[in-house]
Amino acid sequence: MKRGLSVLDAGDRFVFQLERVAERNRVLHGGPWHYINTMLVLGLYDGRGDPAVVPLNTLETWVAVEGLVHNLRNPKALNMVGSGLGRVIRFDQTTLKRKEEVQRIRLEFDV
Repeated sequence: MKRGLSVLDAGDRFVFQLERVAERNRVLHGGPWHYINTMLVLGLYDGRGDPAVVPLNTLETWVAVEGLVHNLRNPKALNMVGSGLGRVIRFDQTTLKRKEEVQRIRLEFDV
């Protein structure tokens, strides 16, 4: 992804500019991302104004849920589990359809 990416040092933050919206969305919602064993907190910056005012107070990550009996491997049950931990974004549709032993929930947490 080096082509179409530029990085600007904005003081205590970095501004990553991506040419394609699809790449931006993949970066914003495809993490978590790490740098030197530190999780990165990302926010959407519109390119105008001061980047320092972009809120960096939430983090999206996948959470694995194990031990659910077979008939609880459904969106309603996973939503109940996920809501107790953070804000539910989505479920891993592959593991959900297959009713796999380990289910994955995409959650947003306050940091």
